[in-house]
Amino acid sequence: MVTNDTYITADSVCDLLRRIAMLNLDVPITLVMDNARYQKCTIVTALASQLNIELLYLPAYSPNLNLIERLWKFVKKKCSTRNTTPILPSSELQSPIA
Repeated sequence: MVTNDTYITADSVCDLLRRIAMLNLDVPITLVMDNARYQKCTIVTALASQLNIELLYLPAYSPNLNLIERLWKFVKKKCSTRNTTPILPSSELQSPIA
């Protein structure tokens, strides 16, 4: 398992590629990625080619194909509709501050 608790960079993507290659799988490997710069840079694409790992990029502006975009849409909807009742009754909001 590969985890990351910091920012993702080209180096961390290269680390992922190396770890996948070390599994010595006897099948073709294709990673589906979004279009983040750190995933499309020369160092990543060159290493993937060297390790015989195909990188398949999602089309630009395709949030329906990118699961994290669907999650963000769900979270945004939940957060925007969650707190629709006022904290204080309107009568208290209209009284003067002492």
